[in-house]
Amino acid sequence: MPTARVCLFILLASCAAATPAAAQLTEDDAIRIIRAVYDQEGFDITGGSTRDQLNAFLMRAVGIVHFGHPVYNPTPDPRWCVKNGGPGRPMSDDVLARCDTRDAWDLVGGIGGPNAFWAPTYIGKLPSIQNIYPPTRPEPYVGFPVTLTGTMARPRVSLSWTPAAVGASSVAYTLSVRGPLTLRVPLGAQTHLSADAPDGVYTFVVEAAYSTGIVVRSNTTVVPVGAFALPGPPVGLAATTAGNVVTFQWQPPASDGGAPVQAFVLEAGTAPGVSDLAVLPLGGVMSFATPPIPDGSYFVRVRARTVVGTGPPSPDVHAVVGPPPPAAPVLTGTSAGGSVSLQWSTPSSGPAPTGYRVFVGSWPLASDVADIATAVANTRLAAAGVPAGTYFVRVAATSASGLGFLSNELVLVVP
Repeated sequence: MPTARVCLFILLASCAAATPAAAQLTEDDAIRIIRAVYDQEGFDITGGSTRDQLNAFLMRAVGIVHFGHPVYNPTPDPRWCVKNGGPGRPMSDDVLARCDTRDAWDLVGGIGGPNAFWAPTYIGKLPSIQNIYPPTRPEPYVGFPVTLTGTMARPRVSLSWTPAAVGASSVAYTLSVRGPLTLRVPLGAQTHLSADAPDGVYTFVVEAAYSTGIVVRSNTTVVPVGAFALPGPPVGLAATTAGNVVTFQWQPPASDGGAPVQAFVLEAGTAPGVSDLAVLPLGGVMSFATPPIPDGSYFVRVRARTVVGTGPPSPDVHAVVGPPPPAAPVLTGTSAGGSVSLQWSTPSSGPAPTGYRVFVGSWPLASDVADIATAVANTRLAAAGVPAGTYFVRVAATSASGLGFLSNELVLVVP
């Protein structure tokens, strides 16, 4: 499969050639760096942080833009500053400014608290009454202050985390718990905790409070206590094609295994059951629209993911972009003893076949047992010594435009 097709399907920026860092940072660069600090160090704009903590975060993030940082920003650019609101007014906790041109960007939208959201917006040049000044040099801690892990031996939950990189500051930890029990536990310098818990699904986050006023948060760890199973396959997967854009929609699985579905994973390939084009984690959404993709045949399935793990796939949906591929053959076959004989018709329409592929699964619409390519002249396939079992078989023609439509599914029982 051409690389360009893969890149277009999943819209990966990494497919482009890398470019060296610029000598100076654009506003997009600066905002990207601030957002990276926001994401990695647990900044909360929706009411979980005080104004002093917001100010401390912005001072640190703009300081990383201004002075550089070995992880976030290897290109220091002293043209970036913070501001205050004028005489008698405090530092603005959500404004990034250029020291030289006084251009400014508001980083947060809404009216604060639970109504706030990340929305960088250019707000023009600041008036002279508002002061612009360089940020302080940031401390060296990076990324999540702790890596939090959790295990369960019913009913005991054990949590541990790596110590934060303290730099010049002291740090104290607080454990936040959500689930059947909701509480906050101050732990001082402690970096582990074990306790019994009632059955249920628990979400844990460790906060590290630095003496500078910044509160940063660990990764979120979810621990199920009790008996849980993997979620079932999502249902109702369908594809709609408009030009070279395909939109996929689906519904949650009939069973979540006892734990809420957290995310879905979309897999795309050039044949049934194959994921050679994309494996895309999609969060909790139940639809996905591709960017414009090349003409061809695409086979897509979706899985549900919970804290227990990722469940089995939905049946594949066959999405066709551009001219139709070869029509579906008609498949027939027999089994006798340990021998299987298959035969199929040539496609009734579409481009000329260049060969055929026979898909064999251990359950309906699957291809986990075999994927067999045959020459274009062969519309028969025989096999001996086939192990006992029930097999689900389909065939499709290959062509220059991709894999054709799949035949009827033949169920063969080998005694």
